[in-house]
Amino acid sequence: MAACSGADVEEFAVFDALTALVDKSLVTMDRRDRLSLYRLLDTTRFYAAEKLGKGTEFDEVMRRHAQQCLKLFASEITTWDGKNPGKWLSANSWRVDDLRALFDWAFSTGDKQLGVELIIASASLWFHLSLPSEYLAIARRAMSVIAGTELVGSVAEFELQTTYGHALWHTAGPTEEMNNAFLRAGEIADQLDLPSHKLRAVWGLWARAILFGNYGESLVLAEQFKEPAYATGELANIQTADHMFALSHHFIGNQAQALELLMKVIAGDDAPVRANHTNHAQVDGKTAVLALLMRITWLQGDAGGALSLAKDCAATFSRSITTCLSATGLPSDAFP
Repeated sequence: MAACSGADVEEFAVFDALTALVDKSLVTMDRRDRLSLYRLLDTTRFYAAEKLGKGTEFDEVMRRHAQQCLKLFASEITTWDGKNPGKWLSANSWRVDDLRALFDWAFSTGDKQLGVELIIASASLWFHLSLPSEYLAIARRAMSVIAGTELVGSVAEFELQTTYGHALWHTAGPTEEMNNAFLRAGEIADQLDLPSHKLRAVWGLWARAILFGNYGESLVLAEQFKEPAYATGELANIQTADHMFALSHHFIGNQAQALELLMKVIAGDDAPVRANHTNHAQVDGKTAVLALLMRITWLQGDAGGALSLAKDCAATFSRSITTCLSATGLPSDAFP
């Protein structure tokens, strides 16, 4: 209805036309999670797309469709904290094909700026669906589009650089390109005086240092993150800062200090506000904490305790996978 309604067609007329098409079985309706989802059969879809593509309405319809998707994702996504991945995926995973079609339109003959905004807003979906390689290709396309435009140095470029850096982290590892993406994001945050955004850039640099084996550098970056993170007073930022320090000390070899910091993180995770949370890596924080605690316990000589923690970690991960598979409609045995 958002895509079809406009100056010449009111919503009630679109609704009447849609219900008439359903009655004639030209449009099928799928009831899913209390939502009514409508789709065309493939033959009807190709015919309708061909007719629409030859008219002057095509760009306007696609623009309204993109604006509706942007509205949905901008209002529903919490980038770092507080979303239940299972419920979120159930509500949004099927929209990925809408996004693919809209990106093809936006970066060919459509509205490129709207395409960039949609890429930024929908980033979490691609990562939650484990599609970072596809997102990386889309982000690269957007990066080339904004070059030489007023978007350079904007919050939009910051968001694009950070999600681009995350996509590189998940696909290519700690490359120089990943480092440059977060460095550029940090420059923009400084220029625009956005301290909370700068935290995310510093986190990316820290993650790259950890992956690259520069543990001393990671400790320095964790220190850069800590003070402004604590200054925000937000539990998610404070937890991330302590977890960063714990990991850096763990890899340097300071297991006692790492354990002390990690126990503080575990205590914070018991707060009700942390019932469903991810960290700045968009990774389930509880699973990450259990994995680190297991490694520290093992390195301190308690093999039995480490094995028990490893089993707890695997069980927690297994429950998360089952929930996500259920949300996306895949069978529970989709992965061995």
